[in-house]
Amino acid sequence: MAGNLTDFTDIKILLLHIIASSALGAREDACCEAADSAGGVSYFDGKTVLAELVSAGLVEKKDGKLRVSPSGLVAENEMFRSLPFSVQQRAGEAAQSLARAEARESSILIEKTPQESGRVFVQMTISDGGETVNSIGLSVSEKRADAVGEFLRGNAETLRDALASRIYEGL
Repeated sequence: MAGNLTDFTDIKILLLHIIASSALGAREDACCEAADSAGGVSYFDGKTVLAELVSAGLVEKKDGKLRVSPSGLVAENEMFRSLPFSVQQRAGEAAQSLARAEARESSILIEKTPQESGRVFVQMTISDGGETVNSIGLSVSEKRADAVGEFLRGNAETLRDALASRIYEGL
């Protein structure tokens, strides 16, 4: 891929841009994947650079998400244009994709409530533009509840849309 980044300074700038573009913050793995698609940055180089950005105070980590600090925003604004143009274009696309994924992730809440019997209630809540859909199920174990939660998270939009179609068609 043309425009692959290998210089750690360029990778820092790219990651600052990607994280800054996600107002809701971003998970480390998602940032590394976006850096790979935008600049051909290896996963391990991405993780190394993210750790350096956090220790330098340019990126802050809170509640498992990364956010760019005010000094990181200044650095990103001043230096992003120094990256190759092809990387800038792909960075914009990767940052938009990451922002959409993080917005979707923040609109889905999965809660587990263990019962005395060992079973677990799993509640999924989807909030999208003020509309809320709730679903509650009973699982036989914590492990199964985790699997159900991941399935619901992965298919939440499809399930919400199917439910809305049924409601509007009169079931």
